Amino acid sequence: MLHRALAPSHPLAARVAMGGIAGIYLVAFVSLAVQVLPLLGAHGLSPIADAVAIGSRLDGFVESPSLLWIPGFADDNALITLGLAGIALSVLALALVAIEIRHPRVRMAQGPVFFTLWLLYLSFVQLGDRWYGYGWETLLLEAGMLTTILALTRTELVLWLYRWLTFRLMFGAGLIKVRGDECWRDLTCLRYHFETQPIPNPLSWYLDHLPHAILDFGVGWNHFVELIVPWGLFHPRTRRWSAWIIVHFQAMLILSGNLAFLNWLTLAICLPIAFHTPRAHDPVPSPADISKVTSSVFIRRGMAIGYAGLVAALSVAPTVNLFSPGQRMNASFDRLHLVNTYGAFGTVGKTRDEIILEGYDGHDWKAWDFPFKPGDPMRRPPIIAPFQPRLDWQIWFAAMESPRQNLWLVHLLYQLLEGQASAKSLLANDPFPDAPPQRVRADLYRYRFTAPGEPGWWHRDRLGAYLPAFDLSDPGLQQLAQQEGW
Repeated sequence: MLHRALAPSHPLAARVAMGGIAGIYLVAFVSLAVQVLPLLGAHGLSPIADAVAIGSRLDGFVESPSLLWIPGFADDNALITLGLAGIALSVLALALVAIEIRHPRVRMAQGPVFFTLWLLYLSFVQLGDRWYGYGWETLLLEAGMLTTILALTRTELVLWLYRWLTFRLMFGAGLIKVRGDECWRDLTCLRYHFETQPIPNPLSWYLDHLPHAILDFGVGWNHFVELIVPWGLFHPRTRRWSAWIIVHFQAMLILSGNLAFLNWLTLAICLPIAFHTPRAHDPVPSPADISKVTSSVFIRRGMAIGYAGLVAALSVAPTVNLFSPGQRMNASFDRLHLVNTYGAFGTVGKTRDEIILEGYDGHDWKAWDFPFKPGDPMRRPPIIAPFQPRLDWQIWFAAMESPRQNLWLVHLLYQLLEGQASAKSLLANDPFPDAPPQRVRADLYRYRFTAPGEPGWWHRDRLGAYLPAFDLSDPGLQQLAQQEGW
C-alpha cells in the first residue's frame, strides 16, 4: 500500500487539481479586489486597520496568523496590492499548469506559487470578519494547501487526501441536513429552497414551480448523493463512478442558484478523482525501486508522508464532530484551517424576507437597489456564480436576525447619510446623486415568486420597519458612531 501511495501522481489528475484550484483562487481574488475597500478598508464597514490596531500584533498573529498583522499591510493601498497580487499569481498558476507538459521544469515554481496564494487568502479569511466567515473560504484554504503539497511532491498519496476531503465535504453536508430541518426528513425542503436561497437565479423560478413529486424526489436524490455515494470514493471499483455522480450533482446545483464558488470549488476537488484512471503503461514501483531514489525524490515523498500524517492527526476532531449528535457546520479546529468540517442548508427557510434600504430627500422616499439580491419585483434574478457579492449575501442573513446582531447595516446607512462613495459603490444605484438623503430607514418585505402567467418575478408585501427612520442628528446614532469609531 505504501509503495502505491508513493508512486508519482497521475499526471492528468494532478493537472486538473491544480488548474481547478488556481481558477477558484482567481475568482476569489477578483471578488476580493473589487469589494475589499468598501468592506474592509479604512472607510469600510469593518475596517481591518481598526482590528489590527487593538492589542498586541504578536498575540494577534499567534491567535490568527495573517500577513495583515505586519505594520502597513492593513492600509488601503496594501489591501488592494495584495488582492491584485492574488489575481496575478492565480493567472500565473493557471499558465504554469497549462505549459508544464511542454516545459516540465516549470513544476519547480508551482509549489511556491500555490503556497503564496494560500498565504494571501488565509490572511484575509483570518481578519475578514463576517464577510469571510463562509464555509467555502476555509474549504478553499484546505484544498489550497492540499494543492500546494501536490505541486511540491507529485505523489499519489496527496491525491488520496482529495478523496478524504471530498468525503468529509459531502457526507458532512448530508448529515447536517438529516439532523437539522424536519423538511429534509419528510423530503419537502425543495418546495421552499429555490425561492428562499440567498440569491436565486432565473432557473430557480422555474424549478420552484415543478410538481411537488419531482421536488420531493430531488431531496431523496440529495440524500443518496451526500450520504451514500461518498463511501464509494474509498473503493477502487466505485471511486470514479462516485466522483462523477458528485460532479453531476454539483453541476445541477450550479444551475439552480447562485451559491458563490462553493459548488465550483467542490468540482475542482472532485474532478481529479473522476479523471484518475489506472495507467497500465506506468507500473507501480516495487519497494526495491522506492529504495533507489534520488535525494530530491526522497524529500518529496517524505513531505507527502509528513503532510498526510498531519492531516490524519488534525482529522480527529472534525471526524468526531462529523459523527456527533451536536455536529457543528463549517467549523475549523486548527488556526490554519488545514482540516475542517463542512455543511450547508441545515435549516431551510419557508418564507423569504428582504431588507429594503430607503432614503428621504425632503419630498419622497427612494430605495437603493442591491446589485444582485431581490429588490425590484420586476427585475429578473441574476446569474453571478461563482462571483460572490458579499454585501448581498450578508443582508440575506441580516433579514433573519435582529438589527443589534448586524451593526454593520447601521454603519452602512450612516455612511449613506454622509454620502460616502465607498458605501455607494456597494449598491446598484444612487437615488441621491446631488446630495445625501436627509433621513434613512430599513423596511422588511416578504417576497414570494410570482405564479406562471403573472407579470414580473416576485410579489412582495411590507411587513414593517426593520430599522426606523433616523438622521445624523439622532442621539442614539451619534453615541453608537462615537462608540464604534465611525
